[in-house]
Amino acid sequence: MTTSHNTDLIVIDGVSHTFDTNSGQLQVLDKLTLGVPENGFSAIVGPSGCGKSTVTRLVAGLLKPDEGTVWLQGKQVTS
Repeated sequence: MTTSHNTDLIVIDGVSHTFDTNSGQLQVLDKLTLGVPENGFSAIVGPSGCGKSTVTRLVAGLLKPDEGTVWLQGKQVTS
């Protein structure tokens, strides 16, 4: 997938994130790449535990990805 930092409101580029749990590590995102256009409509859907809230928290800057970058309105949120 090709994303553009100039035309997309949100760009998620190669993002991975893992949580530590009592039973070990749980990888919820594995090299996710996603572009959300500025004047478009997008939805993140899926079953419980698939990473929807994690993506939202990464875009808000509340979490840092283990790898990859998140951009919001052309500015890097996390690296």
